[in-house]
Amino acid sequence: MTVPRNCEIGFHNFVRTCRIIFKSPWHSYRVNDHKRRKIDARIKELKREKKKKERKQVIDSPSVARSRKTIDASRRRGRYAHIRREKRAQSESHLITRLRWSALISIQFIFQRSIIYVS
Repeated sequence: MTVPRNCEIGFHNFVRTCRIIFKSPWHSYRVNDHKRRKIDARIKELKREKKKKERKQVIDSPSVARSRKTIDASRRRGRYAHIRREKRAQSESHLITRLRWSALISIQFIFQRSIIYVS
């Protein structure tokens, strides 16, 4: 007796779901957790896109209460501020390392001179 294909597939699916249900609860929790995380991430992404669109509309609409200049100023404050901060921090650390090197070299130089004097 041959079993029709769709019945077979249905049975396989049934077996698979049973397996997932009867596996350790930790496993099913993990699977669900992964799915939930994925869904949450997608929702977050969609929200972000929506916000972006709204922001763009506000900037592009002619009925903007603030002038373009103030929008640019606020952007300067918010949007790329972290990059500027990073750059500033980098340059500061660079300066510090350079100062350290120069201090080391000067100390070495002093020591060398003193050794020469002693001998």
